[in-house]
Amino acid sequence: MRRPIPHQDLENGQDSFLDVVSNIVGILIILVVVVGAQVKSGLTSSRLKELAQEEHAQSAAAEDELTLPLPAPEEESPEEPARNSALRAPLPPFEDEREKLRSELAQAAETIGETAQIQQRLGAEVQDLQLQKARLEAEQTAFAEEIVQMTSALSMIQKELETKTSEKDLKNRELLALSHESVQLQNQIKELEAKIKFLQTPGAANGGPKTIEHKMTPIVRSVDSQEVHFMLDHGYILRVPLEELMKEYERKIPTIMHSLMQNGVRKEVLGPYDGFRLDTETRLQGSKVGVYLKVIPPDIHLSGETLEEALRPESNFHGALGKLSPGKDTITFWIYPTGFGMFNPLKNEAYRLGFAVASRPLPEGTPIAGSPDGQKSQAQ
Repeated sequence: MRRPIPHQDLENGQDSFLDVVSNIVGILIILVVVVGAQVKSGLTSSRLKELAQEEHAQSAAAEDELTLPLPAPEEESPEEPARNSALRAPLPPFEDEREKLRSELAQAAETIGETAQIQQRLGAEVQDLQLQKARLEAEQTAFAEEIVQMTSALSMIQKELETKTSEKDLKNRELLALSHESVQLQNQIKELEAKIKFLQTPGAANGGPKTIEHKMTPIVRSVDSQEVHFMLDHGYILRVPLEELMKEYERKIPTIMHSLMQNGVRKEVLGPYDGFRLDTETRLQGSKVGVYLKVIPPDIHLSGETLEEALRPESNFHGALGKLSPGKDTITFWIYPTGFGMFNPLKNEAYRLGFAVASRPLPEGTPIAGSPDGQKSQAQ
């Protein structure tokens, strides 16, 4: 008689089957991780399909091994046929688990394939971005080199401009100096031509009659009468309207004194009068008032007269002298180094007309000025 299979052995077999299924699930999870790692290293989709087929085969083999052996029917009891038929029947819950695992594996493979495609696309985009970055860096380097070249070229151009400007200023100063020398030489030539003309007159070759000019010994005295000022510079003579400028200053004395009481100093530029301006500075020094004057002349080359023009009866020089009183008024010449050649002829002309003459030599560039520390002109 066949011994019946105890119920406890069937339950133990089911526990073993669940353990096997759990192991298979763990293996599948490990395989999914391995497949994902291989996809990252460049595994193709065809290889993934092969792995999926191998997994399917292994799971089928595992299912075959898990089938429980049933004893041969030697002597069956009335209850054993029903029990054996229950054992041979398939286990629906485990078949559902297998189908679920297959679908999850297929979805994982599909997801891995899509991930691989995305990774390939992203890799291509990364390569494109790297190429664009390299191209931009190359362009930036080229632009930087062009900027350096343009900066150096600009520096060279600025240096050339500064050099040319300095050379131009030097040439202008040289031209101005040459023009001054030319004026002096022209005056000397005119004097020599006059002497030659005199020597070529009849009787001059034999010595001719000689004229002895007698001049009275000049007496130096301070000027207290009306004084008319002329400046001699660069071969030109020009009247300085100092009296007119001083009258304008006198008209502004009330306003100047009001400023002195508030600030202690008042600066003002008066004029113009005949092109001249008067730079004034009035200071309150204790209980006294100090006045400092500086004449600002116009361009004497445009407003002045040459020696030849000044000696003509219709000249401005003679016109200014015609408004004065001979023997009473004084003529003051402010003489710069380039005007000494004109002084003697003009002084003699003033003496001829009966005027006293005062001379005030000035260094080149020094303005005609007056201050409380100044002195009166000394006329002869």
